[in-house]
Amino acid sequence: MVSYTELVNKPIKVQGKEVILVLDDITDELEGSGEGYSSISEATSGRPEVYVSETKLKSIREQFPRIPVYGFWHTLYQSGILNPEIELQVVPEDNANGVFVRHDVEQNRVLLTGTYSDGIFRGAGDLMLTDAVPIQVDVEKLKLPSDQAFLVKELSGMRDRVRKLRFMVLGGILLLILGTAAFVDHYYKSGFDAKMTEYRKNKKSLQKLEKEINALAKKKLLYPPENESFVNKVFQLTLLDPELSIERQSFEGNYIKVKLSNQVQLDPAKVYAWADTRVLAEGGWEVRVPFSAYQWEGKP
Repeated sequence: MVSYTELVNKPIKVQGKEVILVLDDITDELEGSGEGYSSISEATSGRPEVYVSETKLKSIREQFPRIPVYGFWHTLYQSGILNPEIELQVVPEDNANGVFVRHDVEQNRVLLTGTYSDGIFRGAGDLMLTDAVPIQVDVEKLKLPSDQAFLVKELSGMRDRVRKLRFMVLGGILLLILGTAAFVDHYYKSGFDAKMTEYRKNKKSLQKLEKEINALAKKKLLYPPENESFVNKVFQLTLLDPELSIERQSFEGNYIKVKLSNQVQLDPAKVYAWADTRVLAEGGWEVRVPFSAYQWEGKP
């Protein structure tokens, strides 16, 4: 049978990992002379909370600073070695000394753990060593719990690091949000500026057209022109460029200048024999569209 002292306070291999098991306490109420304890794991339905002595853990840390530490009873409980149907189980050190676990058989739950010396159980004076059932501990079958043992100051340091990491993550997210907002703001502002430029351009064209309409309103047409052909020609040009614009500032004369954008690659004169075209310096085409002359009277 493996002795209790062969399992604790020294490096051993569990699941291929070098660890140290330290004697812990599973209990609802800690006893002691003011000694500090650190919590390893919260209570579950099958056991109370798991604690470890700060003094014991600190001593192990000083000897083996880089080896992870786990609770002895916590590991046995996790490994399924403890039998809740047996009230008293022990892991002996020798014939009269060792450690024990007591179960509440009716509740099917760990009640407490502790040590016994000369057959006397600490914190459970009603127990008898003759009633104890030894636990056969096979290191090869041990399973490590998810929670390691840490000193209170170590837990505090980890909480601080987690807190700082959380702030860093939140700060990064905030910067990302602000950066995205700035980009979106710039994107929409650029779009808004472009729309405003287009609006101002169209407003000027509208004002220009209103002036021409006002000028036309002051004139009198002597005879109506016959410009069905002209209308058809302008319609034909819209088939090449729906966004064409009229460049001539007046409708007097025998033609109107129509500007086609540089999206029109083919010379309109090659499409329409009537078209009088020239290439514009900025790209695109100017087309002179003939139409019947107007005769006006009145002040232009």
